[in-house]
Amino acid sequence: MRETHSHKASNQKTSFSRTVITGFFVVFAALLLLAFGRIFYFQIIKGPQLSQEARNQRMRQIETPAKRGSIFDREGETLATSLQTYNIIADPTLISRPHQSAQLIASCIGGDAAEYETKLRRQGKRRYSIVAKSVDSSKINLLKKQISAIDCGDEESSTFKALKKYKDGLRALSYELTYKRTYPGGTIASQVVGFTNTEGVGSAGLELYYDELLKGTPGLSFSERDSKGNRIPAGIQRTIEAQDGSDIVLTIDKDIQFYAEKELKSAVKKYDGVAGSVVVMNPKNGELYAAASYPTYDANKYNKTKPENIKNRALTDLYEPGSTMKCVTIAGALNYDAVTPETKFGVPYALKVGTRTVKDSHHHAPQSLTASQIIEQSSNTGTTKIAQKLGKEDLYNNFVKFGFTKRPGLDFPGSSHGWLPSPDSWADISLSNFSFGQGVSATPVQMARAISAIANKGVLETPHLLKDVPSDPAKVQNLPTSRAVSESAAAQTTTILKKVMTKGTGQGIKVKGYSVAGKTGTAQKAIPGKGYVSGKYMGSFVGFLPADDPQLLVLVVIDEPKRGYYGSTVAGGTFANIASFAARHLDIAPSKGVSVLKD
Repeated sequence: MRETHSHKASNQKTSFSRTVITGFFVVFAALLLLAFGRIFYFQIIKGPQLSQEARNQRMRQIETPAKRGSIFDREGETLATSLQTYNIIADPTLISRPHQSAQLIASCIGGDAAEYETKLRRQGKRRYSIVAKSVDSSKINLLKKQISAIDCGDEESSTFKALKKYKDGLRALSYELTYKRTYPGGTIASQVVGFTNTEGVGSAGLELYYDELLKGTPGLSFSERDSKGNRIPAGIQRTIEAQDGSDIVLTIDKDIQFYAEKELKSAVKKYDGVAGSVVVMNPKNGELYAAASYPTYDANKYNKTKPENIKNRALTDLYEPGSTMKCVTIAGALNYDAVTPETKFGVPYALKVGTRTVKDSHHHAPQSLTASQIIEQSSNTGTTKIAQKLGKEDLYNNFVKFGFTKRPGLDFPGSSHGWLPSPDSWADISLSNFSFGQGVSATPVQMARAISAIANKGVLETPHLLKDVPSDPAKVQNLPTSRAVSESAAAQTTTILKKVMTKGTGQGIKVKGYSVAGKTGTAQKAIPGKGYVSGKYMGSFVGFLPADDPQLLVLVVIDEPKRGYYGSTVAGGTFANIASFAARHLDIAPSKGVSVLKD
């Protein structure tokens, strides 16, 4: 019995041992399998990704800014350029005396020492701090010189050790290349050129419109470094050079632009207006020599000006053109053979149109006037009768051909086409009002473009500001043209506009040495939500010269003048001054048989 019991116990012990051993091998095999699985996962499946992540941790990428292209006027004068500057970078963990360091930096580059001190003090583990942005090269050189000149004193003294540590910390400053946009002319053409924001991105004017051309492509520098930031000699080192932006040349003439701005400011102040616009244009090709607006601003201080001063009213603001629109109406009537220059009309002071009454600006007895005389004297009732001969469908189509229902194609942000409803929505009075520029709206450049078509033998050009991209001329697009009226109608209209200057409302406006074709304009000003407000007007004048071979067109608009409001008074003199200066500046030959202006 004892042997049997002992045998059973031995068997149980052996079975338990086998179970333990088996269990051990199972666990070992499972762990081994798990280990192999993990190895397979990390080496084979995740291996490429982890390897890339490791490389990324070792890789340092530095972006090198591209130099933004410069903007020049048509004669090569600089309107906008980028100057090489530097950002001062510090590792706060290396700065032992932030207060003294900030004082030294401020003494060399200017600015607020307290602000620099905040950026130099340690904040956790931060090792990158931009102490100052866009510092001129001369100031950076002065700072470096001052750091090198710190007196070290006796090498054994505590002062030396403190100064050495102080100096070594400043030596750890680094200087990142950057560029600062600057506008040498200040206010000159600022509303045309626009500006870039603090990040160097075009934010207004042509800086915005041509940002893709101007901005260039930043460069990149890749280097593989160890945990301490040291470059690994055998590691990846690669540099992609920055591609500078393209320079652009504008149609703007800096001298004409400056003179137009000066004369416009003088006129607005003289007649106590709220604002004003000037467009100076080549009617033969649509090039804009000047696009002035007042009030204006200094592009170097754009963040300190009123937002409304940044916009270029000459290119974007809508206004009712008033009697200057009579040029377009008579051109259309001649083009559609509705009238001839000698067609006679009975012209009363007041004319009933539907439920409304149209009046001329000055009381007069009923007159018999030709179509030409109606425009010369700027009669509203007479122009209404010419428009009635033309009819609303043809008058509307005429406005369409002169470009009043589409944007003028101008290369400038915010360009508008104004407001002109289709004939099916016209009221009884609309044909009359529209014929003399009341109740419709346009931008000054759009109006200048329309009158340029008359000067350009009936051909409507596209106004534009870009003249050339020297690095890639192919980027200057061919701009569309269209015919507004026949050459004959344009010539007849020009003759009428010459008589405006010799016999009509423009006879007091002279440009010595040149024959001028032009038209005065006066319109009541409409205020949104209020309609036409008594006492508020837009006074304007548009003209081109030499009348027989037009090479220059000038439009002047004065907004809400209080000391007079007729276009001939508030805008005519400014037109004459600007036209005279621009004609001489552009070396336009004087007209035959006209007295020459002597310097």
